[in-house]
Amino acid sequence: DFSQMRVNESNTPANVCKYCYKAFMECGCSEYGALGICANIAAESGFKPDVITWDGSTKSGKFGIGGGLCGFYRFGALPELAQHAKKPSIADIEKLDNSIRNCGRLPLPTTPASQKNAKFIRENFCNFPYTLEQQVEYLISLINDRYSGIKTQSSPSDAALWWCKKYEKPAHVTDRWQQYGKTVTKYLQS
Repeated sequence: DFSQMRVNESNTPANVCKYCYKAFMECGCSEYGALGICANIAAESGFKPDVITWDGSTKSGKFGIGGGLCGFYRFGALPELAQHAKKPSIADIEKLDNSIRNCGRLPLPTTPASQKNAKFIRENFCNFPYTLEQQVEYLISLINDRYSGIKTQSSPSDAALWWCKKYEKPAHVTDRWQQYGKTVTKYLQS
């Protein structure tokens, strides 16, 4: 019963941005590192921790359910997030993914994370099954264990680019601080 996996995050994007920024600063990131990660979160989810997507890698051709702050997906970081949060398990996520694939009404994943797919999944199955706190705790564990280089970046733009290249590894790298920095700044100042 995947209805129990629903997450209802009532926080505004500005409050989520402030929560993330503070958490990243408290784990040892410089101001620039925290801002850079926040710019990437703005690009991935718009600070909506409950957003769900049909996502994946155009390189591998694997697509599956995902979502959350950083676009965690089944063939990427979602298994690690499931292990970190300890609930629901990745087996539960795989069952959900398969039930969505086999429902016969899901639009084809011609574009990863399409709004049509995300809306269909949210309305008929669930929102992203991990809380804001679980997602941020997982990101902090990554920052401290594997991606500590984010802590020493010399500008928000450098930090956003570093996080994009080292953590997200997209097919096309863009300057997310230039694109989303004003939004992050606005949220932090509100």
